[in-house]
Amino acid sequence: MMKTMTRRRIFGAASLAMALVTLIATIIFFNSRSLTEAHGWVVHTNKVIGQMNALLLKMIDMETGQRGYLMSGDKNFLEPYLEAKDKFEPFITELKNTVSDNPVQVARLSTLHDLKRSWLNDAAQKEMALRAAYDAGEINKEEFESTLKQAQGKKTMDEFRRVLAEAIAMEVQLNEERTERSESLAAISQILLVFGSFGSILIGSIFLWRVTNSVSTDISHVSEFLVGASRDLKKSSRSLAGYSRAITQAAQDQASSLQETSASITQMSQTINSTSDKATDAAKQVAFTNEIAAKGKHTIDELVNSISEIQVSNDQVTSQIHENNEKISNIVQVITEIDQKTKVINDIVFQTKLLSFNASVEAARAGDQGKGFAVVAEEVGNLAAMSGEASKMIQDLLETSKVQVHQIVEETMTKTVALLDKSRDRVASGVETANRCGENFDQIAENIQLINQLSNDISEANREQSEGVGQIRDAIGNLDQVTHGNAKTARSASDLSLALTQQSDSMSESIERLAKIVGSALDHEEQKSSVALKENATPENRKSSANKDNRKRVA
Repeated sequence: MMKTMTRRRIFGAASLAMALVTLIATIIFFNSRSLTEAHGWVVHTNKVIGQMNALLLKMIDMETGQRGYLMSGDKNFLEPYLEAKDKFEPFITELKNTVSDNPVQVARLSTLHDLKRSWLNDAAQKEMALRAAYDAGEINKEEFESTLKQAQGKKTMDEFRRVLAEAIAMEVQLNEERTERSESLAAISQILLVFGSFGSILIGSIFLWRVTNSVSTDISHVSEFLVGASRDLKKSSRSLAGYSRAITQAAQDQASSLQETSASITQMSQTINSTSDKATDAAKQVAFTNEIAAKGKHTIDELVNSISEIQVSNDQVTSQIHENNEKISNIVQVITEIDQKTKVINDIVFQTKLLSFNASVEAARAGDQGKGFAVVAEEVGNLAAMSGEASKMIQDLLETSKVQVHQIVEETMTKTVALLDKSRDRVASGVETANRCGENFDQIAENIQLINQLSNDISEANREQSEGVGQIRDAIGNLDQVTHGNAKTARSASDLSLALTQQSDSMSESIERLAKIVGSALDHEEQKSSVALKENATPENRKSSANKDNRKRVA
C-alpha cells in the first residue's frame, strides 16, 4: 500500500513537472512564432516603403526626362522617361499585390495610378507634342510658353507626391507599431526564457526532493524522465537560439540594405544638387549669351544703317554722274557751236580769198599803179589760205574731240551704270543678309529666353526633388534605427537562449550523476539485505523471503 502511494506521489509529481515543462515550452513556442510573425510584418512594411520610394524615383525619372526634352528638344533626354514609363505599370501592380491586405493603401495606389495617367495624357504628352510642333515651326514661342506656364504637370506631380507621402507615412506608422510589438514580444520571450529556466530548475529540484523522500528504487526511472525532459528543453532552447540567430541575421541584412539604400539616396541627392548647380550656371551663361546676342543684334542694326547710307551715297554718286554727263554733253554742244563758228570763219576765209582774187584781178588791170595793191591782195590771199587751213585743222580737231567726248561719255555712262547697278545689287544683297542676320539674332534671343525659363523650371524641380529625397533619407534613417533596435533585441534573445541551453546541459549532467549515485546505493543495500537474510533465516523464512523477492520483481 505504501509502495502504491509512493508511486502515485511520484507519478503525480512527474505529471505536474511534465505539465509545467510542456506549458512553458508551449508558451515559448507560441511566443517565438508570434515574434517571427511580427518580424515578418516589419520586413513586409520595410519592403513596401522601399517599393514606394522606388515608385517615386520612377516618377521623378519620367518628369526629369520629359523636362530635359522640353528644354533642349533632344530626344535622347527621353530615355529615362521611356524606361520608367514601361516599368511603372508592372511595378505598381506588384506593389498593389504586396499591400493587398490594406484596402486604404490599395485605394491610394489606384489614385497614384490615375494621377500618373492624368500627368501623361493631360500634361507630358501634350507638352512634348507642343515642343515637336515648336521645333517644326508650326507654333510660335508665345503659344509654347503660354502652355508651359499653365503648369498642369507640376500640379499633378505635387498631388502625386502628396498622396505618396501619405502612403509612406502610413507604412512608417505601421512599421513603428509592428516594431514596437516585435520588441514587446522579444521582451516577453526574454522573460519567458528566464522564468522558464528558473521554473525548470525549481520543478526539477522539487521533483528530486519528492523522489528522495519516496522509495529509492524508482528514483532512477524519474531521473531518466528528467534527463529526457532536460534533453527536450535543450532542443527547444537550441531551436529558440536558432530562431534568434536567424532573426538577428535578418535584422542585420535589413540594416545593411537600409544603409545601401541610404547611400544611394545620398548619392542621388548629391547628383540632384550638382544638376541644380549646373542649371544655375547654365542660366548665367544663357544670360551672358543673351547680352552678347543683343550686342550682335545692335551691331547688325548699325550695319544695316551703314549699308542704307552707302546706298544713299551710291544714289547721290549716280545723280552726280548724270549731272557730269549732262555737263559733258553741254561741252559737246559748245564744241558743236565752235564748229559752227569755225564754218563761219571758213566762209569768211572763202570770201576773203574771193576778195583777194578780185583785188588781184583789179590790180592787174591797173597795171603798174596796182602792183602794190596786188602784193597786198596776195598777202591777204595767203593769210586767208593760212586761216582756212587753220580753220580746217580746228574743225577736224573739233570733230575728233566731239567723237572722243561722245565715246568717253558713253563708255563712262555704261561703266558707271554697270558699276552702280552691281553696287546696288550688292548693297541690296547686304541689306537682305543683314536683315536675315537680325531675324536670326531675334530668334536666338527668343530661344535663349525660352532656355532660361526652362533652366529656371529645372532648378525649381531639382529643389523640390532635393527636398523629397531629404524626407526619404530621414525616413530611412528612422527605419535604420528601428532595425538596429530589433537586431539588438534579437541578439539579447539569442544570448538568453544560449544561457538556457548551458543551464539545461548543467542540469542534465547533474541529473545523470544523481541517477548514477542513487543506482549504486540501491545495488549496495540490496546486496547487504540479501546476505543478512541468508545467514539468519530458516528454510521457511528463506522460502518466504524468496517469495517476497519474486513478488517484488513481479511488482
